[in-house]
Amino acid sequence: MTNISKTELINVIKAGNDQFNNRLVVNRDGKIYLYEVETNHQVDPVLIDKNLAVINSEHFMPNQEYVGHDAASDQKFIDIEFSRLSKAWKKYLISKTLQYTSDHNY
Repeated sequence: MTNISKTELINVIKAGNDQFNNRLVVNRDGKIYLYEVETNHQVDPVLIDKNLAVINSEHFMPNQEYVGHDAASDQKFIDIEFSRLSKAWKKYLISKTLQYTSDHNY
């Protein structure tokens, strides 16, 4: 796979549960996921999944409307998240090493 899909990002955000702490990730096949992270876990499951290519270092905190239908309809938010994930994905394709993205490298 050479590109990730903005449509897939929108669908993932739309289907997400805003009641959880969430993180966007991309696996090595270019599929975008939203990890739900329970706040009482000592180890973030994202950190032990060895099939990931990109991890968004920023968490979407519960009840902040970064996940769900309204967030998926926010074009500016989607454009920013997609740009960050796309840049990191392209770096992954070249380096084949896990990439992190955050507000600081947008």
